[in-house]
Amino acid sequence: MGSPITGYIVAVAIAGVLNVLLGVFAWFRRAGFSGMRTFVWISALSAIYIFGFACELASDSLAEIRFWVNIEYIGMPFIAPLCLVLVMQFVGMERMLSRTKIAALLLVPALTLAAITTNDYHHLFYKSMYLRPNEPTPMADIILGQWYIVHGSYTFGSMCAGIVLLVRFLRKSRAAYRLQICVMLAGLCIPMIGSLLYLFNLTPNGMDPVPLLMCITAAFYLWAMTTTGMFRVVPIARDTVFESMRDGVVVLDDYDRIVDFNRAAERLLPLLHTGSIGNRLHTVWMPGAQSGAEELLQDRSPQGGEREVQWRLDGETRYCHIRTSPLYRRDGRIAGRTVVIADVTEQTQLREQLRRLATYDGLTGVYNRAHFMALGADELAQADIAKRPIAIVMFDLDYFKSVNDHYGHDTGDAALRHAAAIAASCLRAGDHLGRYGGEEFAICLPAATLADAGRVADRIRQSLAASPLDTPFGPLKVTGSFGVASTTEAPSESGPLTIETLLSRADLGLYAAKNAGRNAVRSAADSAEQKPAIAFEPLVSKQV
Repeated sequence: MGSPITGYIVAVAIAGVLNVLLGVFAWFRRAGFSGMRTFVWISALSAIYIFGFACELASDSLAEIRFWVNIEYIGMPFIAPLCLVLVMQFVGMERMLSRTKIAALLLVPALTLAAITTNDYHHLFYKSMYLRPNEPTPMADIILGQWYIVHGSYTFGSMCAGIVLLVRFLRKSRAAYRLQICVMLAGLCIPMIGSLLYLFNLTPNGMDPVPLLMCITAAFYLWAMTTTGMFRVVPIARDTVFESMRDGVVVLDDYDRIVDFNRAAERLLPLLHTGSIGNRLHTVWMPGAQSGAEELLQDRSPQGGEREVQWRLDGETRYCHIRTSPLYRRDGRIAGRTVVIADVTEQTQLREQLRRLATYDGLTGVYNRAHFMALGADELAQADIAKRPIAIVMFDLDYFKSVNDHYGHDTGDAALRHAAAIAASCLRAGDHLGRYGGEEFAICLPAATLADAGRVADRIRQSLAASPLDTPFGPLKVTGSFGVASTTEAPSESGPLTIETLLSRADLGLYAAKNAGRNAVRSAADSAEQKPAIAFEPLVSKQV
């Protein structure tokens, strides 16, 4: 082409190609943001407008110019109101956009298209169109009609409304999304400024610069969509509910790239920051998280999943409940997912505390009576199935009341803790020690005969007697009386064997040990024979 504006025509055509590419790219990404379909329409209509304008510039006659102007207006009138629709979807006002309202927004552009197509019959859009004199290439001017003013006012009004919405949202948005908002603002402001310059006849050769400027805006959009995760999964508008949530929320696209998160997520994931938008989740996930978290995050099942995870945060052990849920688009396909992270450290610690209160004795740290009885019954049932013996040891501290009376309950509590620690040190890994009540303790010995129980009891008795308790009043020698029982010696005529039966027989042995002089080990059978106890030593060996 030998036209003096060949370079300008080529640049405009490139802008059209970019808009086509932008529309194709957006079409394949339409699964995420519901406004992406609107963006595809904007790109397609922009391409029609731009290519029509390029052909208008290349025309050789007024008739050709009129034809291509009509083609331009197939796309151009609809772009501004659709941009307003896109902005409303972008800032979270999508619920205000019913099909009826969108159709109403497009009514004026539709009338504009009808007016320019039938202009020869009424001249409402332009009163006349003529070729400029003394131009090196055919270029047309028009004398404006009444509807052109309506069309222009509506176009600028739509663009100004979109700009106002974006500026308002920009003021309250986080830094992570300001770049995306600025790209949208540029997409509205640059063409609008070009249109104003054109209307005031401030452009070179009086040519419309908007199609060429759309090359710049298309490049901006392509860059933003490929680098900042623009228009992914959800609008970036996050209302106060999202930001005020105590639970951390991370929104992912269908490639597990981060597209949004709230402030609570930043607190729970120190590696998460505004620059993480567009990165994959594993790049910010808590290092050292308990095994199982990664499997949960990799689970792409439609029903999602949940798990409690333990990790170290700020030098403390934290517990978080993690729940993943898929995000669906309108056609039912998965567009991404959310990861909700709830800090349940307090609840977990309280639950653990309640479990300990229900399981362990608060003073000595051994099992309490209820839990010991449950464990004993379970061990007895397993022993019956496996046809193996089980034994019970019961013991209490000698002259314990005199310790409380003479030295106070603090010393008595210390004596109980002392006795429990020594007894626990003499047991096997599978044995169970519990505080039966007051100063009385019980031991369950799986796979143990009566003789085994006697040896364990005597080992505890000797260790206890040989380990005086340090008190403010001086060394305090603590001794105990022990009773033992086992399934190997329980009489069969006494009915079904229960843990209560074994405890009762061990208790008979304990009283036999007390009657025999304390600091001794006896069985139920010994209670009838009144065998002498081993050498007795008083509980308090030294008083200061």
